[in-house]
Amino acid sequence: MNEIDQIDLHRYSARELRELNARIIERLKYLSSVNTMKSMSKLNLGQRVCFETDEETITGTLIKLNQKTVVIATDDGMQWKVSPQLVRAVIEEASASVTKLHQRKS
Repeated sequence: MNEIDQIDLHRYSARELRELNARIIERLKYLSSVNTMKSMSKLNLGQRVCFETDEETITGTLIKLNQKTVVIATDDGMQWKVSPQLVRAVIEEASASVTKLHQRKS
């Protein structure tokens, strides 16, 4: 049994429970904002990023950082406002062509 299960809510009045609820909501909002800031700190304007929808993976360029969301412009001209926690950087593959260099024989 964990510590939360041991709290006896029956001993609190309705007013006290509302106050507790307000404090819990305040804490949850704070934790969410910290998580959002942490996620945003890993992103840069102009960066290629992607995120998942129910149907597909959307890829585009990060064009704006808002307080709680980011805006991504896709190659087909669409713009998506997305939670930064859902966004990940796209690793662009290096060019497959390799130039061989030959040394002159002396």
